[in-house]
Parts: sequence; C-alpha cells; structure tokens
Amino acid sequence: MTEEFTSVYRLHPLIPDDYRFQSLSNPEFSRYKTFMNIQGNGTRPFIREIGIENVLHSFGLAHPGAIALGNYPQFSSKNHANRR
Repeated sequence: MTEEFTSVYRLHPLIPDDYRFQSLSNPEFSRYKTFMNIQGNGTRPFIREIGIENVLHSFGLAHPGAIALGNYPQFSSKNHANRR
C-alpha cells in the first residue's frame, strides 16, 4: 500500500454529508444540499444551476469535519438510505 493511498483514505472523514452553498454577490442566497445530491450525475447540473464561482466560494467557507477515529460520513455507510 502506498503512502499516498493511506493519506487520501484517511481524508474520508473530512467529506461532509451536508453542504451549504452561498453566493458571492447575494448574501441572502443560501442553498443546502447533501453529498448524494451533488455527486455523480448530479454534479454538472448543480454547478450549472448555481455557478462554479459560488460552489468554490462555498467550499472555501465550509468547515472541515473532525479528524477522529470512526468519524465516517453517512453516505459511505451501506445503510445510508436508512439514516435520512
């Protein structure tokens, strides 16, 4: 196993389940999405909808998850559908 794989694998706890997207130009704009809404086939349509500049701005404002043992996002669980 490479060191790179181990490093990236340990970052999984830093992927949040819920996201808040905000606008650069409109402080009133706020939209909440789950990871499952914005991953895979939902990524491009969502970016087109709110704009890449707002996505990057929101990611820059977001707080990372805690680095701790057993701190995994809900979407990575086999039973993620039962948790929502």
